[in-house]
Amino acid sequence: MRIAIDHTTRYTYAASASYGIVMLRMTPAPYQGLAVVEWQIRTEPEGRLLPTRDGFGNATHLLTITTPHDDLEVTATGIVEVTDTAGVVKGLPESVPLRV
Repeated sequence: MRIAIDHTTRYTYAASASYGIVMLRMTPAPYQGLAVVEWQIRTEPEGRLLPTRDGFGNATHLLTITTPHDDLEVTATGIVEVTDTAGVVKGLPESVPLRV
């Protein structure tokens, strides 16, 4: 089954920000039972999106905004394909940092 996702998060600030850095965790992790067909992240105002991975192997994006702004809107859209695995999750990365 294919599922279309359209998720928006809005941040409104009490005072205008001249610069912003946000770590986004808005990308699904593929595993046995879920395939990411297409995925896109958009921001308003536009900023630089740097794809990274956290210490557990999850996809993240570091968003940097260098223009003054009063609010921020982040929209993640895409299509994922899922199959029934009877509730069993397999195939996720299991990288655990040594510190853990």
